[in-house]
Amino acid sequence: MLMRKGDVFFMNMNQKQELSLFAEELYRYMSPATLNQLAIEAGGMKRKRKCHGHHFLSLCVWLNQQVATTSLTQLCSQLETSTGVLLSPEGLNRRFNSASVAFFRTVFTTLLQAKIGGVSKISHSLSSYFERIRILDSTTFQVPDRFASTYPGAGGCSHKAGVKIQLEYDLLSGEFSDVKIEPGKRSDQAYGATRTGMIQKNELYIRDLGYFRLQDFKSIQDKQGYYLSRLKLPTKIYRKEFETVVFKTKPSQLKPVYIQIHLEDIMKQLQPGQVYELHDVYVGSKDKLPTRIVVYRCTEEQKQKRLRDRAIREKKKGITYTERTKLILATN
Repeated sequence: MLMRKGDVFFMNMNQKQELSLFAEELYRYMSPATLNQLAIEAGGMKRKRKCHGHHFLSLCVWLNQQVATTSLTQLCSQLETSTGVLLSPEGLNRRFNSASVAFFRTVFTTLLQAKIGGVSKISHSLSSYFERIRILDSTTFQVPDRFASTYPGAGGCSHKAGVKIQLEYDLLSGEFSDVKIEPGKRSDQAYGATRTGMIQKNELYIRDLGYFRLQDFKSIQDKQGYYLSRLKLPTKIYRKEFETVVFKTKPSQLKPVYIQIHLEDIMKQLQPGQVYELHDVYVGSKDKLPTRIVVYRCTEEQKQKRLRDRAIREKKKGITYTERTKLILATN
C-alpha cells in the first residue's frame, strides 16, 4: 500500500521489491511504446495526449495499490510526482472507462500468454487429428461485500460478493481464446453455453464437470467437432436395440428401444485400475445423445481419498449423498 507523509508517497520495502520485479517482467515483453499502442487500439488514449498508456498503467498497478478508494486529487499528485504528467482530477476520471478495462484485459492476456504459452504447448503430433484443443476452466474468489451489487457471490463462507474468471485456451498453440470476468454466482454451464457460437470443425473441446450440458455437446457434434468431458450424475446411459412391431394391415416394422445401462453393474465387473469402453451408447433421458463412454474403476487409494473429500463436502454443505452416489465415486 502507498502511504502518505506530507506530500511524499512511499511504499514498504516488500511491496516495492515485488512491484519492481513485476515491472521488470512486464517490460521484458512489452515496451512503453507497445503499451501506448495497445491503449490507443483499445480506444482509451489519444496519440497526442500527455498521459499515455504506460503512464495510466503505472498509476493503477504500481503507484497506488488502493486506486479504487484513493481520491482523484491524490492520484493526480502521485502521477505528477512519479511521471511528470500533469492531469486534472476531471481528466483522470474520464480515463476510467470501458476502453481502459479493455486495455488492462489485453495487457493481462498478453502477459499471461507470454509466460505460459511457450511451456504449455504439447506435441504437435496431435495437430494431425485436431485443429485446436480448447480447454475451458474457471476460478472463483471472494471480494469485499461492498461489491455484491456488481459481483454477487455464489454463497457460502458468509461472503456476499465473489468474482469468477473464465479462461479458454488452445493447448496446441498456447494461445488464449477468451478471458472473461463475471459475477461469482454465474454458473460455468451458463457461460459454456455462450461459447457454442465459436465451435469449429475438427476442434477438441475439453471442459470440467461444471460445464456439462448435453445441448452443447450436440452443437459440437453438429459442427463436426469433438468433446471430452466427465459424465454428470444422474445422467442416464442407454444402448439402442430394435424390436419388431407387427401390424395386421401393413408390413412389420422395426422400432428402436432404449435399454438403460447401469454404471454400478459395470463397475462390479471391473478390477481396480481397469478401463472399459462403451461404444455406440446414448446419454440423456430426453436428448438420447449418441456418444462413447470410457469407464475407469479407481484404485482403493483413489476411492478412499474421494470418500474423505465427499465426507468433508457433506459436512460443510449439510447434505447427505445417497449410497449409489458414493458407490459411483469409485468410477471415472
